[in-house]
Amino acid sequence: MNNEILSLYHVSLSENGNEELREVTFSLYEGDILGLISLDNQGLAALLDLIIKNRRLDCGYLFFRGAEVCSNLEHSYKRNKAVIIESKSHLFPSLNIAENFFSVKQKGSWLINRRKQNLQIRTIFEPYGLKLTGSEYPDSLSLLDRCRVEIIKAKTLGFKVIILQDLSSFLGPKEIRCVQELIKRLAESDGISFLYLSNQHPELMSVCTRLVIMYSGIIILNKDIKSVTEHMMLTVRNHFMKSITKLRRTFLTVYPEELAVITGANGFNLPVSKGECVVLLDLDNKAVPQISDALFSRRQLPYRIFIEGKDAYFHPQLWSFIPADPLNNILFPTMSYIDNLTLRNFSSKLPQFWMCPRYRKHISAEYREKVGDIIDSNNLFMLSRRELYELIYMRAAFERPKILFIVQPFSRLDMYQRIHILKYISDLKRKGITVVIIAISLSDSLQVASRLVLLQNQRIEREFTPDNFDKAAEYGLIVR
Repeated sequence: MNNEILSLYHVSLSENGNEELREVTFSLYEGDILGLISLDNQGLAALLDLIIKNRRLDCGYLFFRGAEVCSNLEHSYKRNKAVIIESKSHLFPSLNIAENFFSVKQKGSWLINRRKQNLQIRTIFEPYGLKLTGSEYPDSLSLLDRCRVEIIKAKTLGFKVIILQDLSSFLGPKEIRCVQELIKRLAESDGISFLYLSNQHPELMSVCTRLVIMYSGIIILNKDIKSVTEHMMLTVRNHFMKSITKLRRTFLTVYPEELAVITGANGFNLPVSKGECVVLLDLDNKAVPQISDALFSRRQLPYRIFIEGKDAYFHPQLWSFIPADPLNNILFPTMSYIDNLTLRNFSSKLPQFWMCPRYRKHISAEYREKVGDIIDSNNLFMLSRRELYELIYMRAAFERPKILFIVQPFSRLDMYQRIHILKYISDLKRKGITVVIIAISLSDSLQVASRLVLLQNQRIEREFTPDNFDKAAEYGLIVR
């Protein structure tokens, strides 16, 4: 193995009186691709913050490129040459690609020769198969190209450590393979080190040189990838997700009753049966936003959704929707728990149902048995992530929709959080609510799926039932 780029020795770190990391020891070498699985996400944010910014430690040492940058006595106030690639873009949206690369230049003339600048950009991108002129703006790039541009920018600016965080939360399977090819090339040819974060071990084992597993802020496994067996990973996974085995898959009857249909251009027609849970997996990450938009826009879109023969846009009482990252998108933190629970309940007889004191009192008494005294919370700021997710899925059940659409329900969740989401979805199915999961990665959605539909180039590529889900592995999918 080559030189050490990043080394943590017996690092312990507390934040607001809570222990985040305890006795963490691992190294990242030149040209290394280190996979990291955090079973419960405890200490993960603190670890990434530490690697980039440096912080005073409770004990232990952190070395970057051979120099001690923080310990329990002192820490460097300089940022390390490390960068995170994640779902959020770190490119300046008001600058084009060339300006994003060269605006950080600190030496030389302030005068810009745009022709020379664009020529340099093309020279930078061409070896990697990216046909960009430099005049494009970040918003015009696909998620894959934006991700590759950020990685190449980090390499061009001399960053030695690149952290890849949850690629499967915003990239499809084919796009992930493109990124993996790029990072393998940069690791081998340029000696750049990568810290690859994911909760899907097959994704990591296909590209990483070593694997680290962290639980409760402690490293519980640190091995060369060649020493990691499938049996070993399944043992770890089953230990922390054993409750999933209690979730039964739903098999449809011979003659299912059609509830809804998703239509689109070029003859796209996908019927959804009453009571099933359909997983729509978008292999090239093109259809997900357009299918979601069909619920909220009356404009002419590539897709339309009809429920019981009615256009979903004009009949919102028939459906509910949980977007990706719902904690930041559909909750109102300054409003009370009961307001958040009842706000979107539709009723032609009681259009202001959620404001009626008599019904609110009745609902509070009913849900107190389920959630306890948090039903009296005047806002959501003190609730845990688990309690917030529970509120989101209880609200979906409370609305009693015919069909519930969920986008990327397991995105950026640890194993324990995914277990709770699986239970919530199973409860909704038992209540007779049809569920459509729209995703770009499978995660654990097959545990509750009645049918898997693969979408590619905005058409139906193939369908699978529970007895042949394993055949989806032909597409490079993680189906376990």
